[in-house]
Amino acid sequence: MTVRRLTAEPATDHRAELGEGPVWDADRNRVVWVDIPGRAILVTDPSTGHTESLPTPSEIGAVALVGSGGYVAALQDGVYLGDGTEPWQLLAEIEASDETMRMNDGKCDPHGAFVGGTISRDGKRGVASLYRVNEQGTTERLLTGVSISNGLDWTADGTTMYYIDTPTRTVMAYPYDYGSPTLGQPEPVVEIPESQGFPDGMTLDSEGCLWVGMWGGHAIHRYTPNGILDTVIDLPVTNVTSCAFGGQDFGTLFITTASSGADEKDGIDEPMAGALFQLQVGVSGRPPTPFGSNKDRA
Repeated sequence: MTVRRLTAEPATDHRAELGEGPVWDADRNRVVWVDIPGRAILVTDPSTGHTESLPTPSEIGAVALVGSGGYVAALQDGVYLGDGTEPWQLLAEIEASDETMRMNDGKCDPHGAFVGGTISRDGKRGVASLYRVNEQGTTERLLTGVSISNGLDWTADGTTMYYIDTPTRTVMAYPYDYGSPTLGQPEPVVEIPESQGFPDGMTLDSEGCLWVGMWGGHAIHRYTPNGILDTVIDLPVTNVTSCAFGGQDFGTLFITTASSGADEKDGIDEPMAGALFQLQVGVSGRPPTPFGSNKDRA
């Protein structure tokens, strides 16, 4: 199979230290993303490039939209609700007693619950977990033994969750049942060669294909549901973190990157590191499910 190769353009002049977790806010035609160590939610208008920065009280791993307005955020020690202007309200503590852990990537499942995982600040392997939190703050631990909980998304029917524990270099497919407190038996879908970097954040398109950010790989990769690489988006940045669809008809892919962690020993000059990129990829994505929407909940 011939692999299609694309390039992207920056959507804003703003640079994040560690940009992550883009989500499209269709009500305002904005891309919402985060700068983890910068402790900020970033809101970008792609028509002008203007980016607003909303401070958070601690490092923020991910953000999602709330159906009634505002945001649900994965902050250092738990899941919080807020609008970026008033004090954040704690919804659920997540490993709050362990200062060596923090929350990382996450998004809402097809039923409107927030699913997000943790990461060890000390780089320890196998000590993190993946959690699910509903609008009442009820918390379930879906997975244990994780090292760096990262990208996740669901098939259109909500019965399969794709998930990335970054050091494994593998995208796994888990049977997903909202009524169950654990995930089903997983199967590997994509295994990333060492030369291509580490899989990070992820989204699915309307054709069921997976778009994966490649940390250390200068690219976004698109894989078919059976794991075949068919598209590469080449980027002038070493550490590509995540992506999401947005814009009119959800036909634009927005890509986050990081300026921290760049390989300086080789003298790499990356003025675009930390930028938010955008491009039309010829296929659309799906609107994100807002938190607390109870969509199709069993």
